[in-house]
Amino acid sequence: MITQKQALYKRIKRKLEQTGDKLGRPIDPLVFETVLYFNLLGIETAASCEGHLDHGVAAPWVDFNPKETLKYKQLQKSAEEKLKKAEDTRGRISRKVMRGEIFKEYTDTLQEISVLLKNDIEPVLKLLNEFYKEHVCIYEHMLVFRNVFQFTRLTFVGEFMQDARTKAEKKKELHLYQQELKEFTLFLRRKFEGN
Repeated sequence: MITQKQALYKRIKRKLEQTGDKLGRPIDPLVFETVLYFNLLGIETAASCEGHLDHGVAAPWVDFNPKETLKYKQLQKSAEEKLKKAEDTRGRISRKVMRGEIFKEYTDTLQEISVLLKNDIEPVLKLLNEFYKEHVCIYEHMLVFRNVFQFTRLTFVGEFMQDARTKAEKKKELHLYQQELKEFTLFLRRKFEGN
């Protein structure tokens, strides 16, 4: 007799195994289980990477789509249009404009975007807080959020330093980031199995 949890696991895993990027490549093996358990816990992912030395970012990451993607994109476009209205011909914003209505509308729109993103990342943030309450690592290897385009990205504190490292240092850090992600994935697995 298969349980509901086992059926859900099989269904989501099968769906993710058939998921590919724009080039048709499957989810990277070292991040697959992370993506799987986020989705099993009801947290929809948008994109991911295990980290690579020869291309892309040399650290694993997982992107989350705003649940209200259309509303988010509309707000983002609205904010950009308001900012363009506020700029002078040289692309600068005067102090007078910054105190004016257009700039207030722009900052209000950014606030709406922040609320949308907060609602989306809160479940992940709760998981991270719980994980790091018990799990100890150096700060540079901790998982954090960054905004990347219209996504909220889960990556590592030290990820931005990878470009400044030698190839040997970069390889070592990539391995350490991947190990930290494995630890977090085991935590996600225990959360799913315990629910």
